[in-house]
Amino acid sequence: MIKSALPILKRILPARLTNLYRQTIAGDNPPLGEFYPIQVGKSKNFSGREFGELLSNHNGRPMVKMAHFIGIYEDLLSPYKEAHSRSSNPLRLLEIGVSKGGSLEIWKKYFGETALIYGIDIDERCREISIPGVEIRIGSQVDQAFLSSVLKELGDPQIIIDDGSHHADHLSLTLEILWPHLQDGGVYIIEDTHTSYWKEYGGGYLKNQTIVEFVKDAIDTIHQLYTRKKMPVRTEFLRDSLASITFFDSIIVLRKAKTTPPQRVSFE
Repeated sequence: MIKSALPILKRILPARLTNLYRQTIAGDNPPLGEFYPIQVGKSKNFSGREFGELLSNHNGRPMVKMAHFIGIYEDLLSPYKEAHSRSSNPLRLLEIGVSKGGSLEIWKKYFGETALIYGIDIDERCREISIPGVEIRIGSQVDQAFLSSVLKELGDPQIIIDDGSHHADHLSLTLEILWPHLQDGGVYIIEDTHTSYWKEYGGGYLKNQTIVEFVKDAIDTIHQLYTRKKMPVRTEFLRDSLASITFFDSIIVLRKAKTTPPQRVSFE
């Protein structure tokens, strides 16, 4: 009955009130654990490309990723792997969220011995995880002093992956803390952004605090030269350094590069 009333409310109520109704009453988010099935990786063949081949043959620490993430990561990370193979400088990668250490193990295998791989987690049990060539530090992803201490060890990373708490109150704050330390040409990857629609993570459809809505504001920030309207204050730190935003199913990717005013080129 509630869902059937939605079309009528859309015609009667202003859009903002309708959105409030959807957030608080209609229950957009599915029950946790029932949204998508977990498939054991050994029954899924991801071979054919280097990253997929690595995962298909992985027999180390457990990890869970959505199946469609594999191709996304192959496309995103292969240029960094290639550049790293030609450079004398080490590749630096920071992952937020250690869990059982499987993904950190994969990053180390993929990028090689000279890559500097760090993982952070708030769970004290992660101290017990030992992966050759990987450093794990314990602390909160929204603790600026802790993050600064990690970056002092690691240096400015080319790749940051946020697979941590997924909570609406954390994601944009972590991005704001870490973005200045991401190298130009680097990539900031936020996983499992479907939680922006789940109340258990502080989310909800069109809820302003979520990372999805935050990055929607960042779209305006990219285009700030084309309007006299006031730009969103909360994404001001991305101004002049956000080169692109890519939305995938449950992944948001921000690329960093110093931006300059656009120029027209006439071909006559």
